[in-house]
Amino acid sequence: MMMVLLVTISIVALVMGAMAIGVMISGKRLKGSCGGEGGPDCACELSGLKRTAGVCAAKQAAAQKR
Repeated sequence: MMMVLLVTISIVALVMGAMAIGVMISGKRLKGSCGGEGGPDCACELSGLKRTAGVCAAKQAAAQKR
């Protein structure tokens, strides 16, 4: 049982390390769901809405149902 736990932790650590190396090699900045720092890349901001509690998520959910 302990061996399975150690193998699982090792695999997760290797995958996380590979993702971190990929981000460093690509040179791109990490972005949030609405585009990260600077620039109104969020669909809600582009349509004139502010990123307030649930407004952006509700608008995106409504757009997906269409």
